[in-house]
Amino acid sequence: FVDNVGESRIIGAELEVLFKPSPSVELSGFASYTDAEYLEWDNNIGVVGGVNYGVVDLSGRPVGLYSKVNAGLSASWTLPLGSSRGELTLRADHVFGG
Repeated sequence: FVDNVGESRIIGAELEVLFKPSPSVELSGFASYTDAEYLEWDNNIGVVGGVNYGVVDLSGRPVGLYSKVNAGLSASWTLPLGSSRGELTLRADHVFGG
């Protein structure tokens, strides 16, 4: 089933930071906020299971399947293995969405 939404509004902001206290250590984080809603959506559901639902106005409802607030932190430590072997990086991440 495919339906066209008449009009929607999506606003948001994101902040990212990066801090390198030494050449081998990197700390970073982010935070974001998103708000989305349908401004105009007359959904023609029609007949389902023998019941005619007709047109349902879904205007003003939030857009589904996204997190309004997200945040994350990460830390990495890079160890040189010698000039011919490259380097090894250890990294840890944590992400929150809700």
